[in-house]
Amino acid sequence: MELNTWHGQKCDVVSLGVSLNVETIIEVRSELDYLLQDCQEDILIDMSDVEELDSSGISVLVYFYRRLKLEKRGMGVMGLHGKPDELVKMLRIDKAIPQFINYEDYLTRH
Repeated sequence: MELNTWHGQKCDVVSLGVSLNVETIIEVRSELDYLLQDCQEDILIDMSDVEELDSSGISVLVYFYRRLKLEKRGMGVMGLHGKPDELVKMLRIDKAIPQFINYEDYLTRH
């Protein structure tokens, strides 16, 4: 999995690949930790391409959220759809981590 990042107006955006599961997280673990240190603003996770999400992927989202909260920074996800969206809602993670339809929706609500 390859992570892509870009600096937006009010946050850094991290685009994920098609899968966020145990195999892909092992591949990019060091990149994920580097992102937490490198990005100085809030982080918006673009999950519009994610088709597969498992408990390891959920754990990474929660880890990101908690680390950023400790640093008084925010995190949100955008573009969730299909099974990943159902899983996030079933686990009630959407109650803690804000969800946005797209980047424009994020800008409008911040």
